[in-house]
Amino acid sequence: MEPIRTCQLATHFVKLQDGNYQPVPPNVKGAVEMGLYDVPSGKLKPPICNRIDFDRVLKTTKPSVNPDDLKRLEDWMEQFGQEG
Repeated sequence: MEPIRTCQLATHFVKLQDGNYQPVPPNVKGAVEMGLYDVPSGKLKPPICNRIDFDRVLKTTKPSVNPDDLKRLEDWMEQFGQEG
């Protein structure tokens, strides 16, 4: 998700040799001031996901299941003897 967020927040893009556009910081040589919706359709090359992206997501993501629901599932599995 972070590479998509990077594209959404980018204010500058650079045109690559293959004709695609990639988000870059404003001080990169050849950077053109434009937003994501200014990039021609099908010409966006999102950045590759890296460790920093994963670390950022892990800091902000909240669990999708609360501990009470997990406890109810464990109780049910004990009572009926099934897993998964």
